[in-house]
Amino acid sequence: MSSKRCKPEPELKIVPVKDIVIHEHFDKTRSPRLAKRIEEDGVLQDPPIVARLGEGKYVHLDGANRITVFREADLLNCQHILVQIVDYFDPESVRLSTWCHLTQQDKGSFLSRLQSKGIEPLPMDGEAARVVISGEGVLCCLFFRDGDVFGVKGGSDLESRVKLMNEVVRVYEGRIERDCLEPENGEWKKKIASLFEKHQDCNAIVAFPEFTPQQVVQIANKLATGENVVKIPPGITRHIVLEGRALRINFPLSVLKAEDISLETKNELLKEFLKKKKPRRYEEPTFMYDE
Repeated sequence: MSSKRCKPEPELKIVPVKDIVIHEHFDKTRSPRLAKRIEEDGVLQDPPIVARLGEGKYVHLDGANRITVFREADLLNCQHILVQIVDYFDPESVRLSTWCHLTQQDKGSFLSRLQSKGIEPLPMDGEAARVVISGEGVLCCLFFRDGDVFGVKGGSDLESRVKLMNEVVRVYEGRIERDCLEPENGEWKKKIASLFEKHQDCNAIVAFPEFTPQQVVQIANKLATGENVVKIPPGITRHIVLEGRALRINFPLSVLKAEDISLETKNELLKEFLKKKKPRRYEEPTFMYDE
């Protein structure tokens, strides 16, 4: 008999948007365009992904811009938002991976700007970087199109490392592309070469060590209590929902924005709304609600 459990449908719930903690920095310049599109569509198509923190709070795992446009007074200004809730510490529910950044930064300029911030990149062999990026105390590894590789270390604890990591990203922020580079899988040199081939205008790949759910929750809990803690840089944490991502819900924006309908009633309306849907589960896995 198979030991695999039967995967349930996603847990979808309408929650107060103020109760969601965003653990990372993100590109707020996209927010006005996103708010306009949601307003024109009249629906929230894809719910953000969150996990429970306790005491009625949630940590965002994906969808920071959607959460922001809902709660900002000059954008959608909603009290409530529809989310998909996952169990962050269940390895069969969600996996935390990492994105690498690709940038057009000139090598000399990139390295000198890091040095001006007191961050000293150290030359290293490519295979050594593969080991280093999986270790402790590493901010990132830099791979350049000409074959040069550098490692960047620093910070004695999580907060100091995250602070320095933000300084690295600020050198090239605004010109970031994201892609996957997982050191534990496949031939390392070929993966680096294929990324440069895929992104022809890219001159540098910045690879980051993986965070853990415990570290993300640690930052989120401090943010939830109002502590002045440094957020993770934009576009690094990559959450993969293994139990199934809910997409194309298309829940009416009018219900989420309604101030004369209680949260409890909105969740009852959500239940009735979902009963009329026939989700399709994909192998990836993904749940589609557009039929």
